[in-house]
Amino acid sequence: MLTLLAWSPVLLLFFMAVFHRQSALTLAVWGISWTAGIAVLFFETPVRVVFLAALDGLLVTVPLLLVVYGGILLASVLIPSGSLARLAQWFTQGVRDEWGQLSLLTLGLGNTLEGAGIIAEPVAAPMLRASGLAPLPSAALSVIGYSGLMTLGLGGVIITVLAGVTGYPKDVLARDAAILSIPASVLMAWCIPFFAGRSGFRPGRLGYLFAMGLIAGLAALAGVGVIGYQVGELAGGAALVFFLVIPGIRRLRVTRTVLKDAAPLAALGAGIVLVNGLPLAREFAGSRFAFDLSIIPGRAIPFRPLADAYLYLFIAFIAAHFLHDRGRGVCSSLLRGSRQGWRTILAMALFGGMGQILSFSGWDLVSGLPIDQARNIPRILSESLLKAGPVYVVLVPFLGWVGTFLTGYGVASIMLFATLQITIAGKLGLSPEWLVSGLAVGASLGGISSPFKIAFAASMCGAAGMEGKILRKTIPLGILACLLLGVVMVFR
Repeated sequence: MLTLLAWSPVLLLFFMAVFHRQSALTLAVWGISWTAGIAVLFFETPVRVVFLAALDGLLVTVPLLLVVYGGILLASVLIPSGSLARLAQWFTQGVRDEWGQLSLLTLGLGNTLEGAGIIAEPVAAPMLRASGLAPLPSAALSVIGYSGLMTLGLGGVIITVLAGVTGYPKDVLARDAAILSIPASVLMAWCIPFFAGRSGFRPGRLGYLFAMGLIAGLAALAGVGVIGYQVGELAGGAALVFFLVIPGIRRLRVTRTVLKDAAPLAALGAGIVLVNGLPLAREFAGSRFAFDLSIIPGRAIPFRPLADAYLYLFIAFIAAHFLHDRGRGVCSSLLRGSRQGWRTILAMALFGGMGQILSFSGWDLVSGLPIDQARNIPRILSESLLKAGPVYVVLVPFLGWVGTFLTGYGVASIMLFATLQITIAGKLGLSPEWLVSGLAVGASLGGISSPFKIAFAASMCGAAGMEGKILRKTIPLGILACLLLGVVMVFR
C-alpha cells in the first residue's frame, strides 16, 4: 500500500500531463496538495514538518524564480526589437543546412550556455522562436538541447554535489558520467525530430543527428579527460558549434548591428563567467557578499547574489533597454513581465515546495532524525525498484528521471537517491560509482520531462499554457531515453 502511495505523485502528474494536457500551474497545485496530503495521512509526517519543508522548498527556488523573471524581462526587449531574430540568423548563416542550423541552436548553443554556467532557456528558447520555430517546439528544444550533457555542466557543480553526497572521487564519477553522457547526447539529438518535423525520422537524418550527438558527447569526454570535469559540457557544445560553423565561417561578418544585438547577452555571459571564474571574484561573491537562511533546523539555504545568474540578467535587461529603447519604458516592461510570468513563477515555487515535502516525508525536524525510515517516500521508491533484481541497473537512470520529474532539479534527484545506490550496489555486487553516475545522467535526462523546467522554457518564448502539450511528448521520451541508457549501462 505504501509503495503505491509513494508512486502516486508520479502517476498523478503523468496522468494529468499526458492525458489531460494540464498547465504547469494546475500540475503544481495538484502535485503539492496531493503530496502534502499523503505525507501527513499515510507517511506519518507532522503537519509542521510539511509546512516547513514546503517553505524551505520555496526559498530554495527563489534564485531560479528571479532568473525566470529576469529572463522574461530580457526577452520582452530583445524579441520586439528583432535583436534575437537577427542574432539567430547571424549564428545560422554559416550553416546552410536546415538541420545543421537546428543542431547549432539546440545542441551547440544549449550545451555551450549551460556548460559556461549560463542557464540556457532564457537565451535558447527565444532564439529558437526568433529563428522561425513555433512556441511549443522552441520551448521543448531549449531544454532537450542540453539535457544529454547536463551532468557535466554548470562549471562542474553537479559532479561536485555527487562526490559530496557519495564520498567517491570526483574524477572517477566525472569519467563514468562522461562515458554515459555520450549515448545520452545521442538520444537527445534523436528527440529533435519529434518537435521539428517528420522529415527528421528518415534514416539519413537520424544518422546525421546521431553524428551531432556523438561529436558533442565525445568532445565532452575529451574535455573531462584533458582539462577537467568543470568544462565537460562547455567543451561538447563549443566543439559542435565549431564543427558546424567552420565550413561557412567566412559568411559570418561581424557588423555594428551584430555587436549591438549581442551586447546584452555578452554582458550576461561575461558577468557570470568572470565572477565564477576569477578566484578573487569567486571568493568575494561566494563568501563575503553572501548570506544563509535556515527554515529547517540544521539546514542552511545559501544566497549568493553576485554569483547567480539573475543579477546579470537584470543588468542585461537594463543594457538592452538603453541600446534598443534608449532607456524608455523600463517600468512598463517590469509590469508586462510580471503579468506574463506570474503563473510560471508560482508553479515553479509550488514544485520546489513539493520536492522538499517528498524529501522530508517521515522526518522529525526537531531532532533531525527519521521518524521511521520505512516511511520516507524517496527510500520507498528506490527500494521498490530493487525488487527487479539484476535488472535493477536498467532502472537506475529512470530513478534519476523520477527525482527530476518530481522536484524539477537534477541535483535534488541526486540528493534524494544517490546514497541509496551505494547500499544497493553492495547488495547486487555492482560498481557503486557506475550506479550513481547512471543515476546522475538519468536525472539530467529527466529535465526534458520536468514540469518545472518546461514551465520555465515556455515562459521565455510565448508557450505559457502549452506545458501540458509539451509534456505529453517529453514525458514518454524522457522515460524511454532513461531506459535505453539503462540498457547501455548493463554492457559495461
